[in-house]
Amino acid sequence: MSGIQVALRLEEGFLALAISRGQTLLAVAGVPEPIARSPAAAREIAREFLQRLRENPRAMTDGNLGSLDALVDAALEQVARSYGEVASAQLRRWLQDHFIDEEARMCAWVWSVLLPLLAGKPGPTADLAGLAWRADTTERFKRAVDDSFRLMSGDEAAIRARMQPLSPLERQLLSLNTERDGPDERDVVDTLLEAEGIERARAAWARLQESLDVDEQRVLLAWARSEAGRRNIPLDLIARPHPA
Repeated sequence: MSGIQVALRLEEGFLALAISRGQTLLAVAGVPEPIARSPAAAREIAREFLQRLRENPRAMTDGNLGSLDALVDAALEQVARSYGEVASAQLRRWLQDHFIDEEARMCAWVWSVLLPLLAGKPGPTADLAGLAWRADTTERFKRAVDDSFRLMSGDEAAIRARMQPLSPLERQLLSLNTERDGPDERDVVDTLLEAEGIERARAAWARLQESLDVDEQRVLLAWARSEAGRRNIPLDLIARPHPA
């Protein structure tokens, strides 16, 4: 990932913290609990980071990751003063997992789509399952997925979040840079809902690794690849995601 891409992805992550309408979704999106419970200080820190990023164009260019790292470190030091070192380290990891490590993020995102889809089917076909997928395996698989996804935020939560009006400062922060293509404003609600799906997919896989043996997990991967092929999802993304 280039320096520009890293800066733009971090900008998206800090925007999710900076915009008030996303605050009800922070916890389910995996934001550290102290911050999600009391987000006001983190919101101000994120806004300051975004303003400094806009004022420092060197940080938004390739070859100047040092400038960007300094801005991130300064913001996380403020988080540590407000919420403690543990929460600051957890927030750094959250930013890494959801906005910087693109391969791991996309792998988990694909599972956030495939796992609920597969759980709605009777089971893998016989040619995929062989002897490894027994009658009770489907029940254990569906239970693990349901335990992770049944409380997934839906359209109503998104609608309620978007009903909160944006302040003039928030509109300014959400305005896209002239180098970008697309709508005038980014939707932090979508960003946080995607993060929630990724968190739930990783939690589901943690349960699956406890409830399915190695051969059953192998069948699950083959089943997922078969379904992904029908939906034009790149097969190289079908792997066990990083743990939650």
